[in-house]
Amino acid sequence: MNEAGTTTGATRAQVRTDDGSLEDIAIFSLFTLTATFWLLLTTGVGLLESFKFTYPDLGTVPWLSFGRLRAIHTNGTFYGWASIALVGCAFWVAARSSGIALRQKKLAWAALAAFNLAAVLGTITLDLGINNGDQEYREWVWWVAAFFVIAVVLSGIVVIATVAARAEREIYISNWYTIGGFIFTTILGITAALPWYQHGLGQVAVQGFYMHNAVGMWFTFLALGITYYALPKLLNRPIYSYALGVLGFWTNLVFYPIIGSHHFEFTPLPWWLQTLAIVFSVGMLVPVWAGSGNFWLTMRGRWATIRRSYALPFIWVGVLYYFLGSTQGTVEALRSLQTIWHFTNFTIGHSHLTMYGFITFIAWGGIYALLPRATKKEPSRLACGLHFWLAFLGVTIYVGVLSIAGTLQGLTWASGDPFIASVEAAAPYWEARAVSGSMMFVAHCIFAYNVWKMTLAPQTRKAATQSPAACEFARMNVRKPSERRAGGMNDVRILVISAGAVYGALAILMGVLPGTALSRARPGPGVVPFSAQAQRGRDVYVAEGCAYCHTQNVRPLAQDHVYGRPSTAGDYAYSTPELLGDHRNGPDLTNIGARQPSDVWQEIHLYEPRALVSESIMPAYTWLFIAKDRAATGDVVVHLPPGYAPLGKVIVARPEALDLVAYLKELKQAPLPTPKP
Repeated sequence: MNEAGTTTGATRAQVRTDDGSLEDIAIFSLFTLTATFWLLLTTGVGLLESFKFTYPDLGTVPWLSFGRLRAIHTNGTFYGWASIALVGCAFWVAARSSGIALRQKKLAWAALAAFNLAAVLGTITLDLGINNGDQEYREWVWWVAAFFVIAVVLSGIVVIATVAARAEREIYISNWYTIGGFIFTTILGITAALPWYQHGLGQVAVQGFYMHNAVGMWFTFLALGITYYALPKLLNRPIYSYALGVLGFWTNLVFYPIIGSHHFEFTPLPWWLQTLAIVFSVGMLVPVWAGSGNFWLTMRGRWATIRRSYALPFIWVGVLYYFLGSTQGTVEALRSLQTIWHFTNFTIGHSHLTMYGFITFIAWGGIYALLPRATKKEPSRLACGLHFWLAFLGVTIYVGVLSIAGTLQGLTWASGDPFIASVEAAAPYWEARAVSGSMMFVAHCIFAYNVWKMTLAPQTRKAATQSPAACEFARMNVRKPSERRAGGMNDVRILVISAGAVYGALAILMGVLPGTALSRARPGPGVVPFSAQAQRGRDVYVAEGCAYCHTQNVRPLAQDHVYGRPSTAGDYAYSTPELLGDHRNGPDLTNIGARQPSDVWQEIHLYEPRALVSESIMPAYTWLFIAKDRAATGDVVVHLPPGYAPLGKVIVARPEALDLVAYLKELKQAPLPTPKP
């Protein structure tokens, strides 16, 4: 204010720098509100799934089946909750760190619509059994995924246009990371969509590249970018080292795209590709420790500030679990430990350690740090505390019990025990999983209340505002003056082109070329296409998500010999979409047609698994059958043990059940030719 009580033009610009335009605030608020909706919906689905491990007959209808709900949970939390929440924060960071209002606002609104349209269509199609097969994090069919890629492109244009029009010469490090995330994910989405090099085992190579990059090149880059802005902003001190941030950016970019194949160790993928992934997994310690150390050194000596803040504890936990989860991923990539932990619940614990403990906590920290500054509406501090402790204790218990359960599963397999012994060993920990998951879901409900308080609730009192000078200082005090410099990488075009070129080259080297080579693999001796009925049954297998619990990959390990000979590339020549799987809640099915050729056994097992194996956690696929008063001519009656059919009824297999049984019976390994002496 000047002496006459009016606001000067310079002061008005500074106030807008900190507060943002009304439309910027509306965009940020609506991104957060819709993201919160998806958080509640998809984690509610996840909670229901956790109870199905203990109560497998809970909700035995198609639209509540485990195989369909699992993909809704993972894709919804990824592309509904986390993506929308982080992009909303990234918009705010881009504008505030650039000292201007958000550019291309219409595209920001269009991006929000596209994100939500993709999530709605993805949820509906997955629940109808329409999916892209067992391809973790890309189960959405191509025309649904296209809306998500469009949203990423539009969002990237908004951020790049805003940063390009910035008031300051240098591009702050936060925007390096967020711009990179949009560029890399656009390239990744295109790489994953093109079908020409994704047949048989070639699709496995592309899937290994995609599933890990979807986490590391999208969520990790957005989360780190938000942290590099919110942390110094809240502490009112510069980031410890700008150079460490730059080091983390480029080493993440170079190392991360190479490590995806460590999800498919001991598969027929080329051994060199697997080994390369392991080596670069170890190399990932460089960006992880550089980034984590940079954040901790920035927080050094400010514990009292962290303790009094409702946003900083979430960021602190996010940084902690970024360090622990990523370091654990490096250790888990080693072949000696893959023999125990792969296919077990340990990997589920690891994914929650990173996607929940790291990504989600950073998203919460970013929202709590930035949204009240935008709307001038504060969350409930009591609710923030409850949210933090329920979520923190919930995920810590969740990861701990699943890590124990997974280790026990792997040890029972390694010792040669029957598969059901691993189910019995893990069962007590699944109950703890459901309890800790309930804690996490309650935390989400509390967070939703706080989001309402920060956005839609009436303002109960006038929020305290900083002076214009203080706003400007807080905005600028994010980097040590000695580290500010001009240079080529402060040209947004150079940043976009150079980072995009590096990642594009790696996408070709690690995704397209291996996919192309392996797609040309010839069928192995005796490997023939499925019959028409078995192919229909395979479609049922895919629709019901059976590959989330059963692998079709016999590893060259002693513990897998019970399932058949080690799988080869030629075994998958007619297997598109690929169904190798990455979890064994049930046994491997590669050679089930030879190990259990009985139609009667398979039909009973599909209708009520516990009629044959009392400890089984497999859901009953009752909708593939029909109860009749009496069987008609041509009906295939399921000969259930006494007490399992409804009183006075006979159970008849529908065509879908017969097709699925035909598929399972054709899952037989062809013998390999004996080498000549």
